[in-house]
Amino acid sequence: MQFEVAGIYVINLDSRPERWEVFQYGLKAWETAFGKMPERLPAVAGIKLPGYGLKPWFTARIPEKRRREWGGKAGCILSHRRAIQKALEHGWKNVLIVEDDAFLTEEMAQTWKDGLERLVRELPEDWSTINLCTVDPIFPYRARAQYQGVKVVEAAGALGLVAYLLNGRIFERILAELPDEQTIWSWVARHKTIDQWFSQNMLQYGKVYLFVPCLVGHNATPSDICMAPNPGRDLDFTLDNIRLLQSPLLFIITKSVRRVDNYIRWFFSGFRFIIKRLRGL
Repeated sequence: MQFEVAGIYVINLDSRPERWEVFQYGLKAWETAFGKMPERLPAVAGIKLPGYGLKPWFTARIPEKRRREWGGKAGCILSHRRAIQKALEHGWKNVLIVEDDAFLTEEMAQTWKDGLERLVRELPEDWSTINLCTVDPIFPYRARAQYQGVKVVEAAGALGLVAYLLNGRIFERILAELPDEQTIWSWVARHKTIDQWFSQNMLQYGKVYLFVPCLVGHNATPSDICMAPNPGRDLDFTLDNIRLLQSPLLFIITKSVRRVDNYIRWFFSGFRFIIKRLRGL
């Protein structure tokens, strides 16, 4: 029995056709691994959203570069929301959401098919996300399984939404927390990016897993948010030296402390939100 990925959405702006063209060179690897052909999902252009550039969130003292960055953040948030909404409408049990600067090698695709897929299938079903590409895992973390040098790691969170599986049982709960076009600017003012929000909140919806090294890589292309070049990254970036906890009890205790810390961060983000509401972004 396979771990079935219900569908794959690749988020891509209409204004960045070159990124979709590059992504298509690797379509075979995605289909080999997951048995599904990735589907392009038009991304949301944040600078075209209602309220962009207007008070109270945008004031005259805010430079154009920063305005466009906030527009990029807003578009990214609503693009991921759109992917989750479409997966919910299809009735999918999960969805693999991929940003268009991700890449999957044939070698890693085969590693997934040969062994990692089985390990993921054997995980308890109470997971929230399985991150295929992680910039920075959130401590604590412990290894749950391993295949040919690739560890399946449980963590308190994971920063980076380049490629991740989301469990269908939490689609509606996530959508209830994410903003729409009417609430996007206040949400950005409080939470900044969807990557950061996911890293701090997914633990409350279920277990968070990632791969060490990453299953999916990240191409060095200019960011859709700030248009600055991203550093080139390989499949091992930042993860080789993480300290895995060996004691299950210590892991549970430390994870509980992390949940309290996340709540405190959420509480104080409300104060920052009020200040930004008065001063603008």
